[in-house]
Amino acid sequence: MKIHDVKIITIGYGYSDVLASNPNFLNHYNFNGLNILKLFKNIKKINMEFKPDIYHFFDDVTYNILRFYIGSNKHKVILSKCGGPNIEWPYVNNLILFHRENNDFYKNIPKFKDVHIHLIPNRVQKLEINDLFQPIPKDTDSFNFVRICRIGISYKKSIEDSINLVFYLHKKDSLKQSYTLLVLLKINLFITSLSKKLRITRE
Repeated sequence: MKIHDVKIITIGYGYSDVLASNPNFLNHYNFNGLNILKLFKNIKKINMEFKPDIYHFFDDVTYNILRFYIGSNKHKVILSKCGGPNIEWPYVNNLILFHRENNDFYKNIPKFKDVHIHLIPNRVQKLEINDLFQPIPKDTDSFNFVRICRIGISYKKSIEDSINLVFYLHKKDSLKQSYTLLVLLKINLFITSLSKKLRITRE
């Protein structure tokens, strides 16, 4: 069985505890759009020390920043599109898709006719209904807000804005209802920040 040596790096302003906990995680490089020379220096160091044969990107922004610096002639480059709308992405030699509608879309784009496109559908197991699950009841006498988003530091302001909106309406007597706020967050710094801001006590 062939064993591959894999290293994971993350680039951007957001840090992922989930990816960082992976045994193959190498480093996170903070990138704000201006420190591009520093980013190139870090990638050059990886090239010299780790000497990767393949670069696998999971977002088009990072790929666009590094594709000319890395060069597809020296390394094999793979880009995975993790769902989302059918938007024409930059050209890449190897493209992995997770949805059939994305696959049909890219196969009909002329500039992608020579691209190696791989479809990997149905990546999750079928969900089963749990009869013991007790959903949060909806109060029919009040206006209910639902905020759906990923749990991460990148969404901190968005979640805070949603909470502040409810508080604002409550103070203005627009909503005559008592609220119980349940916030389940994974990043400890995020929890601490929100707890102080909203005066939440964790019991």
